Amino acid sequence: MITYKGTRVSLVLLHDVTQKLKEELRLKLLESVITNANDAVIITEAEPFAAPGPRIIYVNEAFTRMTGYTEEEVLGKNPRMLQGPKTDQKELDRLRRAMANWESCEITTINYKKNGQEFWSQFSISPVADSSGWFTHWISIQRDVTAQKLEEQKRELIAKIMSIFAEEDRFLEAMKAALKQLVVFQSLDAGEVWLANADLTKVNLVSRFANSEAGSRFISQSQNVQSFHAGEGLPGKIWKENRSIVVEVDRELGDYPRKDPVVQSGLRAAFGFPIHYNQETIGVVLFGTSSTQSDIKSILGAFEPMGEMLGAEIHRKKVQDELLQVFNTAQDI
Repeated sequence: MITYKGTRVSLVLLHDVTQKLKEELRLKLLESVITNANDAVIITEAEPFAAPGPRIIYVNEAFTRMTGYTEEEVLGKNPRMLQGPKTDQKELDRLRRAMANWESCEITTINYKKNGQEFWSQFSISPVADSSGWFTHWISIQRDVTAQKLEEQKRELIAKIMSIFAEEDRFLEAMKAALKQLVVFQSLDAGEVWLANADLTKVNLVSRFANSEAGSRFISQSQNVQSFHAGEGLPGKIWKENRSIVVEVDRELGDYPRKDPVVQSGLRAAFGFPIHYNQETIGVVLFGTSSTQSDIKSILGAFEPMGEMLGAEIHRKKVQDELLQVFNTAQDI
């Protein structure tokens, strides 16, 4: 209360908080969008650029789902913790140059989840400035593009394999080159191709490829095995049952005929898929891996559709070889 011209009056002070309320509402809305976004969001300090780098101060739930890390495990750390052996250094160099100039940047590279599993990450990063124009933070939005990237790579792989069969005159050489493409594509240790014989009583080994020391040991120690009857061994089992099969060495190897070479070579899992032609199973492609991080389900998902394509190419190449043999024999006669 105050006295105004001899009269006691109440003094009321008004302050317009409309803008403040709007700003608070905007921030709450922004927080809700970030929290519930499907893409991972990371906010870090602006500096330092040198090791250990800007520290993470915020991640949303999508980040924890994508990487397997909890918020507590990453706060105070640097996003470099997601990088690993296959992370593209050229892409990282491009990112560092952009950050040094306080510029936005978008890259795509392989990152690693908490369990060591690889995934393709497409992420953009932008600097955030305060009202004075001083850069205070980096905000990064990351998306798992593994499925899209693998589909793109699979198309390229199919094109390479078809080109191999078209350009290589010799069937066995074409088969070996195609198998190499499959093994290297997923960084596996070894691969084999088994094809059914003419009377469909067994599958015979026609090609092998080793991509590591473990793969070479397995091939060396199992070279005396050249065929399997239907249902015998993993190749015979896949052929008979006409389905993809995965065998984990430490749990499911049982009495498989080549158990000892598998264990002694250091392979941790073997798996394969059938090759089809005209709705018949004409063979099997088999792989071995020593990695505990191989996502075999995803690998088979990428490879299984190739069973029909391989079957068609194998049939075409074998017919071509047979015709060449007939032609050469006729010339001799």
